[in-house]
Amino acid sequence: TNHRNPSSMEFESLQLNANPIMIGSYELPMRLESKLTWGTPMTVTVDDIPDESLRNRTKQTTDGFYFGNSIDNSQIGDQKITFAQTPPSTITVVGVQSGNTLSAFVAENGEGGDVLLFRQGKYSAAEMYEEAESQNAVLSWFIRFGGFLLMTSGLYLIFRPIEVFADIVPCVGDIVGCGLIFMSVVISAVLSSITISIAWLVAHPMIGGIVLLVTLAVVGCCAFGVKKLQQMRNGDDDGDNASRSAPETEKNVDDD
Repeated sequence: TNHRNPSSMEFESLQLNANPIMIGSYELPMRLESKLTWGTPMTVTVDDIPDESLRNRTKQTTDGFYFGNSIDNSQIGDQKITFAQTPPSTITVVGVQSGNTLSAFVAENGEGGDVLLFRQGKYSAAEMYEEAESQNAVLSWFIRFGGFLLMTSGLYLIFRPIEVFADIVPCVGDIVGCGLIFMSVVISAVLSSITISIAWLVAHPMIGGIVLLVTLAVVGCCAFGVKKLQQMRNGDDDGDNASRSAPETEKNVDDD
């Protein structure tokens, strides 16, 4: 077709921020401006447009303006303009006073990262720290689970050639693949538990020690169980061999 998309739009998105944004007697730190997310739609009318030529080709919508031939039959290049504002609100910030603003708190030893908490509403310091700890706990478990999935995928890819080789025989490859996935999950679970417990030994020695001991105990019990089954299987094989050789010995004695 002869249609060409417009190379540029008549109206570009625009965000205007107060400078400075005040929280009481202090300026809001720049790194917290992105957390002002409770914007509400603004009510505007065509009469608010000062440019007459622009006002004449503007169509009013329920939440803004429409620039195009028809609202019901939109065409490529038409634009819909809406407006929103962030109204004043009560917020709580935890940080360190630095002149007329606030900055992140950093421990003297440099550990623990920086602390600059922000939340809409009025909260106590204890509530702010409790919410931050909860968010960190959720993030930590997401990272741990992601590491477990990555480790499982990596182990499966390492064992994958075995499945490809087994695919020579129909259906055998699928069975072997299921076994490899199960083995990868088990190995990843063990290694992930050991890794997490070692990390916890630094931050939470008691919890880390318990998790490490439990993991090692489970691994040890599984290894002992496998070894016990092998011994029982070997014992059954030896018994079968002895029962098959017994009649031959008895026959030799009768011949004598």
